[in-house]
Amino acid sequence: MRVILPQPHENEREQTMTGSMETGRDGYWGSLPETKLALPEYRNPTLAPSGPQKNISQETPAHRQKEGAMKAVVERCAGIDVAKKTLNVCVLSGPADQEPEAELGLFGTFNADLDRLRNWLLEKGCQQVVMESRGSYWKPVYAALEGSGIEVQLANGEDVKARRGHKTDWDDCQFLANLLRHGMIRASFIPPPAIRDLRDLTRRRRQLSGAAVSERNRVQKVMEEANVKLGSVLSDVFGVSGQLMLEKLLDGEADAEAIAELAQRKARQKIPEIRQALEGHRLRDHHRRMLRLSLEHIAFLERQISAIDEEVGKLIEREGYQESFDLVRSVPGVQQITAAALLAETGADMNVFPSEGQLSSWIGVAPGNRISAGKNKSGATTRGNRWRALRWWNAPGRQPRERIPCCRNGFGD
Repeated sequence: MRVILPQPHENEREQTMTGSMETGRDGYWGSLPETKLALPEYRNPTLAPSGPQKNISQETPAHRQKEGAMKAVVERCAGIDVAKKTLNVCVLSGPADQEPEAELGLFGTFNADLDRLRNWLLEKGCQQVVMESRGSYWKPVYAALEGSGIEVQLANGEDVKARRGHKTDWDDCQFLANLLRHGMIRASFIPPPAIRDLRDLTRRRRQLSGAAVSERNRVQKVMEEANVKLGSVLSDVFGVSGQLMLEKLLDGEADAEAIAELAQRKARQKIPEIRQALEGHRLRDHHRRMLRLSLEHIAFLERQISAIDEEVGKLIEREGYQESFDLVRSVPGVQQITAAALLAETGADMNVFPSEGQLSSWIGVAPGNRISAGKNKSGATTRGNRWRALRWWNAPGRQPRERIPCCRNGFGD
């Protein structure tokens, strides 16, 4: 085994350690005694084994492992355990029918370190590399290796989880490399760069929309504290009628009759109830300041969402996804915002999914399997990715009504 440590500074020397992963009788397991075990006596002679017997005392775990070992499918590969500051790398190389030689390397996560990692893997002739998807730490590593000729696979953490109490960074990278060498990695779907950019925009838009909802709830909370009961009468406090009344309350208007007359359309049928909801309110200057802060934040979020909608439309047209976007929009109930989000999560190339059943399972809306001893214990849906599942359940027949005035049409239409 050859261990390569990083060079944090240019003047430091590379430290190496050589060895072998081969585990024979005099290797890792040491010398075993040559004692011979006596064979048991069988009451029924027909049950006794025939022919020469093997001395099982001369077998080591390594020997037994070699006899039933799984054949390797990748002769040169690497496993990377990704962390915030360091990368533990294990390179396995050797013929498929022999024990591989392992080389371990420790690298940093700065750009220069990632360049050294890429050059080292190319120097070792690595064909494939696998790493676990941990937050966003894997993305710079993937960007550094993308386009270098090395196939990079991303493994789901649930599939390569180590046993509790037996986890170290070096064990993880070697375990990943062994799984990849024997073809036991279920690679995650990594879309092309343009789809990844679109995914960042649509997810950011959803986060901003959630922040706007939270801010509206704060407005409702302040109004309840001041005993302004508009939320008990109006179906939408942030509709046209509600916004006109809020502006008058912030300006210090105290006449409940004058504020109630600002109701528009169907809300005018509720003018008596609106008057009762406003009479005797306890809205102080402190409440008005809190309301102004929330409303200013909502306006800022509206501008941000409008800018994202405009950028999403430009990206779809620039990258040639307009046809795919129109196909998704043709589904009944799918509007522009949901269509862009579904396109960002699944991509435009459906060849990566062998069937529609696997696509639905990947999204997280297909029933799961939990069958043991011939009994079906559970048919609950798989967890899936929260972004994909949310977009799917908000699609046909479940499209929420957009309440932000400047974004109702979407993408600046």
